[in-house]
Amino acid sequence: MRHLIILTLVVLSAVLFTHFEKYLPDRNDSTHLQSRKPRTTSLHAYDPLSPPLFPIQPSNLGVRKPRVVIDHPTRIREIIAAGKCNELQSATCAWFRDDPLAVREWLAGQQDLTPFSPAISAIALHLSESSDLENSLAWAESIPDEAIRNGTYHGILSLALRQDKVDIEQLDLTGLPEEIIADLRSGAPGD
Repeated sequence: MRHLIILTLVVLSAVLFTHFEKYLPDRNDSTHLQSRKPRTTSLHAYDPLSPPLFPIQPSNLGVRKPRVVIDHPTRIREIIAAGKCNELQSATCAWFRDDPLAVREWLAGQQDLTPFSPAISAIALHLSESSDLENSLAWAESIPDEAIRNGTYHGILSLALRQDKVDIEQLDLTGLPEEIIADLRSGAPGD
């Protein structure tokens, strides 16, 4: 049986090779190698033979392109006016990466933080991942939407429990609803 399979494969490969041989370049012809286009390199690949993106001159050595300065408060107001809630979270988080204190002060001056609840939650969870439990809890406390706030508390405290930064007994002092505390104590799937 094995010999029959091998024989079949040999015959098939011979048929395919002879059928498609006319499409293969002549091995003695050196022009087939020259007709190929060189592969383009991606922007992140280093190619010492490619020209630089801008000409190198002594006057621009060590000079970086100026960084684009974004007026984050204006941009966020425009996003709110346009009603683009999905962009609001990313814009607020981008501003937080640039200047966390300015975001905190600006949000403290806002009358309604409800549209910012997902962004504040993302910031609080980010801070908890970077081992800043006190700040993450302070950010979570400022979330006006109760469901998002409780979910954020759950995420922060479950991470803190896994990292042994909070004892299970301290959960009773958080003021969270009983079902969330029970969920955290049991190590349930939401944890």
